[in-house]
Amino acid sequence: MYIITGGAFQGKWSYAQKQTGLPAAAFTDGETAGYEDIFHAEGIVNFHLYVRRCLTGQNEEELEAFAQRLYEENPGLILVTDEVGSGIVPMDPEERAYREAVGRVCTFLARRAQRVDRVVCGIGMVLQRKPDPDGRSQ
Repeated sequence: MYIITGGAFQGKWSYAQKQTGLPAAAFTDGETAGYEDIFHAEGIVNFHLYVRRCLTGQNEEELEAFAQRLYEENPGLILVTDEVGSGIVPMDPEERAYREAVGRVCTFLARRAQRVDRVVCGIGMVLQRKPDPDGRSQ
């Protein structure tokens, strides 16, 4: 799994395409994807919007079960998501629940991901890179 994160409108999707060589058409949009769609997608953009629609309000065990299933069924997924936990904590309980859900799922996946990059102003920084099983770094 390869996770690319960063603030809104920072060039994450373009960066993902350049890093992976995948065309835009290879990415499923989390804003419209069905619940099962991401388990078979090559890449997903707007993962945070998928979480808003499908996972907000679930308890910690349900979020972890979803993340575990996603990791097991689609370990090669390229996941592009906004960082939503920075800044002022929203007053609206639903907005807080959404941010917490995104944070919990992405944290679970990032611990297991082969690579995690953060993009700011179109410039990527590698946060985590694990060696392949054959010993090579990605």
